[in-house]
Amino acid sequence: MEALGYIVFGALFMLALALLRERFAGFGAQRPQDYAGGTDRIDLRKHLSGAIKCDGVIYGPTGRVVSRFTGDFMAKWQGNRGVMQEHFTY
Repeated sequence: MEALGYIVFGALFMLALALLRERFAGFGAQRPQDYAGGTDRIDLRKHLSGAIKCDGVIYGPTGRVVSRFTGDFMAKWQGNRGVMQEHFTY
């Protein structure tokens, strides 16, 4: 019975560590207040303009990569209206 207690304790300890890591060091740890004092503004006309290239992966239900792709974009702006042409290769 003592061995089972150690196993249960170890499993609970690891679960607690995983939850603490996610809460304080993971994506979920971010808060809007962390970025409230920033002076940088995102201007889509500046950052999403002209030729853009991206690479990506598609994950299957088991978490493994099942496909890869490349995206080629061309973005043009007229005032606040933008058009982005996209071409993907799988």
